[in-house]
Amino acid sequence: MEEFMSFISVDWTLLFTWANLLILYLIMKRFLFQPIKKMMDDREREVRQSFERADEAKAEAERLRKDYADRLDNARKEAGELLKEANRKAQLRTEETLRQAKLQAQTLLEQAEEQIILDKNRALEGAKKEIAALALLTAAKALQAELSPDERHRLMARCIKQAGEEF
Repeated sequence: MEEFMSFISVDWTLLFTWANLLILYLIMKRFLFQPIKKMMDDREREVRQSFERADEAKAEAERLRKDYADRLDNARKEAGELLKEANRKAQLRTEETLRQAKLQAQTLLEQAEEQIILDKNRALEGAKKEIAALALLTAAKALQAELSPDERHRLMARCIKQAGEEF
């Protein structure tokens, strides 16, 4: 049996080495690998959350871009409508101003025509008065100078002719 035992001899150094290796592995697993694995898992979770936040931020940015584009389109439409309304109001004001100017010009023209008629009537009245005065003067001269009826008639015609030339 000794021979058999010598064949199966146990090398205690090797056994202690394996035991030490196993103990070192268990210690490292407990105090080194688990914290490192936990740290790696935490880091992976942080990276995943960062990607999720980036995706959310990207979706939010896209939503804001669409919202901004919609607002910009609405603002452009509203500006166009305001411009059209302002042009329409300006056109109406222009038409109203032109209408009032035409009305005012018509009124001034009518007033000028009335003034011309009044001035003409005054001038005619003045002319009539002067003609009457001349006729009286002629009559007075005719009465003073005892003229024959033919001479008086010629004298009156000459006075009337002179009065007509003056006007």
